[in-house]
Amino acid sequence: CNSLFTGLSKQGLRQLQLIQNPAARVLTKTRKYDHITPVLVPYEPSRSFRTSGAGPLADPRVRTKHAEAAFCYHATQTWKNLPEDIRQAPTLTIFKSKLKIFLFYTAYSTS
Repeated sequence: CNSLFTGLSKQGLRQLQLIQNPAARVLTKTRKYDHITPVLVPYEPSRSFRTSGAGPLADPRVRTKHAEAAFCYHATQTWKNLPEDIRQAPTLTIFKSKLKIFLFYTAYSTS
């Protein structure tokens, strides 16, 4: 579902978050002023990903700028730009940790 939000402005994401939080409170029966984040259960897939052990991702064919805005295009480009040690992380927890370090380094490096 998050693929629909690729390229959405910060204002659009904020408006969406303002709708999603109350919806999550209704579903989890959480009070209005309680934080919703601790109530939500992180998604853990019950099986390995389809690409586990597969070769590199194929570049999707794009012919227009509109097609370049598609999630499948951005996802493959982003995945290919990650360092190999992050892509080959043995567990989801290690992947998240390495990805977070990489993203912080990328965002805050001065060079």
